Amino acid sequence: MKYKPFLVLTICLLCVSQGYAEHGEHNTQPTHEAADKAVTHEKPKEPEFWKDDAHQKPERSHHNEYDSLKENANTYFNQGINLHNNLQFLEAIPFYKKAIELNPCMLNAWYWMGKSYYQAGMMEQAFSAWRYAITLGEVDENEEISKRIKAYYLKEDVLPTSYENLASLSGSTPDNVCFCNPTGIAADYDGFVYLASYSGRILKLSPTFNLVLQIGTKGKGEQDLWQPYGICVDKNYNIWVTDKALHKVIKFSPQGRFLLSIGHQGDKTGEFSSPEAIAADSKGNIFVADAGNSRIQKFNKDGKFIACIGRLGHGNGGLYHPRAILVDKEDYVWVADSWKKSLFKFDELGEIKEVVPVSENQKPLALTMGNTDTNCFYLTTAEGNIFRFFPTNNKWEKIEIKGKAERKSLYGIAITHYGYLYLSDFNANSVESCIPSLAKQLDINVEIENVDINRFPLVTHQVSVTTRNKTPFVGLKGCNFKVGEDKLVMKPVGIKQIIKDTEHISVSFVVDNCSRMYPFKQRLKKMFAMFSEKMKSGIDEISVLGVNKKESHEIQPFTFSKTKIEKITNDLSFEEEHSDEAVYHGIIDCIDSMLKKNVRKAVVVVTPGQGGSTSGRGSTAGNGEITSLYKRCKCFAMNNSIPIFVVDTRAEGESVLLKEMALATGGKYYILNDYFQGKRLRYDIDQQTHRQVKYLLTYKAEAHNYKWDNSWVRTVIIAGYKDMTGRDMGGYFIPEGKGSDGTYFKMRAEKYSEWKDKQAAEKLEARQAWQERLMKQESGEAAKEKEEAAKKKEAEKPAPKKHSGGGGGSKHGGGH
Repeated sequence: MKYKPFLVLTICLLCVSQGYAEHGEHNTQPTHEAADKAVTHEKPKEPEFWKDDAHQKPERSHHNEYDSLKENANTYFNQGINLHNNLQFLEAIPFYKKAIELNPCMLNAWYWMGKSYYQAGMMEQAFSAWRYAITLGEVDENEEISKRIKAYYLKEDVLPTSYENLASLSGSTPDNVCFCNPTGIAADYDGFVYLASYSGRILKLSPTFNLVLQIGTKGKGEQDLWQPYGICVDKNYNIWVTDKALHKVIKFSPQGRFLLSIGHQGDKTGEFSSPEAIAADSKGNIFVADAGNSRIQKFNKDGKFIACIGRLGHGNGGLYHPRAILVDKEDYVWVADSWKKSLFKFDELGEIKEVVPVSENQKPLALTMGNTDTNCFYLTTAEGNIFRFFPTNNKWEKIEIKGKAERKSLYGIAITHYGYLYLSDFNANSVESCIPSLAKQLDINVEIENVDINRFPLVTHQVSVTTRNKTPFVGLKGCNFKVGEDKLVMKPVGIKQIIKDTEHISVSFVVDNCSRMYPFKQRLKKMFAMFSEKMKSGIDEISVLGVNKKESHEIQPFTFSKTKIEKITNDLSFEEEHSDEAVYHGIIDCIDSMLKKNVRKAVVVVTPGQGGSTSGRGSTAGNGEITSLYKRCKCFAMNNSIPIFVVDTRAEGESVLLKEMALATGGKYYILNDYFQGKRLRYDIDQQTHRQVKYLLTYKAEAHNYKWDNSWVRTVIIAGYKDMTGRDMGGYFIPEGKGSDGTYFKMRAEKYSEWKDKQAAEKLEARQAWQERLMKQESGEAAKEKEEAAKKKEAEKPAPKKHSGGGGGSKHGGGH
């Protein structure tokens, strides 16, 4: 009886366990931190969006061999990936949900469902799916999925305080681009780097230091360079260079052609004395640090003198040795004076606004703008340090650069829109590129965005390669990629980088075809006429979608015809009522229609919309639905790297929502007034679409040799650069009629048959030999044979050598 309490407790526990099993309840595994305490957790609650349509089933599969396997979660998961890789994001989601119904803890399905929501611009659902995946407690067991979810969900906007050396280029190293004592360095919007040096020429380099273009020749003529020092690239990609020895400024075209020369030695306006730094503003004006004359000179884009800024003086308002210069986003001019160890801020009129001492009283050498929305500058000093300066609060922050002992002559600094930091060291005769330490530690983020099998067995993957903070990797080559197909690993036979290898631009116009647009018909006609004038024949592909409260109608499908675009306003009626909802639906439709185009792309919206104050199609939608549509438009464009340009036709004021959407997606916001020019819109589209960094990897598939039609083939793309690496998973179904015809299997069957026959023959031979030995043993012959073999072996032994009995003699036994 003394064991009765123990039996009662055991029975209770068994009952409780049985009750949980009957109701399908289970405890999750303990977390890693609480593993020793064996703490259990409740099952996480399902996301809200799951409850709304959790029982929505995918459409019937067209693949008969998979119809019989509907209960297999992997089957639905593969179907979802296939649709996602074909850019059908919303169509893929029901398949992930079905896979999760069959296997609720299928982490890959939760991740990919969030990814499809993310690419479709439905951020709340995406984050909800990823949050649920994290709370499953299994994400830590899959480091790759964990890192990917956190890369999307846990975004960090903190500026890096340390960088690491990524690559270096020496001017004296054999087989490398030759330069001598590098001075100024600049970067354009595409990420290309321009280097000035005392070699007497300008080098245009790729982000990975491959030579793209050599500009200028060494000499003392009007078009020549002797000691190029400062360099900048204006908004039109023209290259401006100061020559410290020849006391002049030279302008080159983007192709390196000489355009004009400004000045000579002197102290009058338009003359220079050892000019050093140079910078350009948003209007195309040029500012030159005339160091020998202790002033800044301003010129227009044609080289015509405009004004002098600053004056020689030892007081707070005077310059002594203006060494570096930049123009910020608000067109304020900032000058770094190396003798006074301070930054001077001037307005457009040349009035001094502020003087800020350099941190730690160090001597400034070079100055450049930051690459983020945060207003900041980067500055190098003669003491070998790099600082980040925030002009809004005059705060200084020291930047650490790892990977090199010391840097004492950093005459140039530049940072690209992609986050790469470039430094030129005059005395070390070298240039180096640096990347934020965080990005290097977290490797590369590889995303398969599309899988094209239209030319099967040639398969093309559209891939983006970025760091965690979405900094694109540009300039990668075929050697940086590997493709895995099932268990086969191969290199791509072709690689194409969209921003580098194509000029083709696809633009979709969404025109608000409502009555409120009628007063602006002539302005709109002028805009399209000027836009078509700047179109590149056979390169610019344009479509026009007309939307209003009543309907959404494709006015012009994609065309290369300038004439059709110029006369597009003739097909617009401007009769129906305006609808914000119709405009947003039109934007979504245009983005969706361009996703599969492997070109640079943009959307242009022309509307007098109120930005959410008017209901939409059918006038049943409320402001909440309009706001939701607006958010989806913005995120859909952002997550697929498609900028939206907004042309607002309202008579006065601005649309806050439309302007925010344009700027957030990388586009621009305009007011359609008498001064607006369509050619400016075409130019801005060309500039902004350079951020669409995509790689097209093509390889010849091998799976069709041994897999049947409609079989699923799993693919993996691996990208690597230096000691960084990353990968992503994709896949495709072998097209109908393109699979194996059985030849491979017949060959395998024949080889297997040959191998089986050989094995059977060897086995039969061994058995026969064993049977012969057995029979000999039974007859006594085996013993006789063994005795005879022993005698024969004894007889074959060599006879022992005979030695002489004498103690002396030679070792050969005596003799002569």
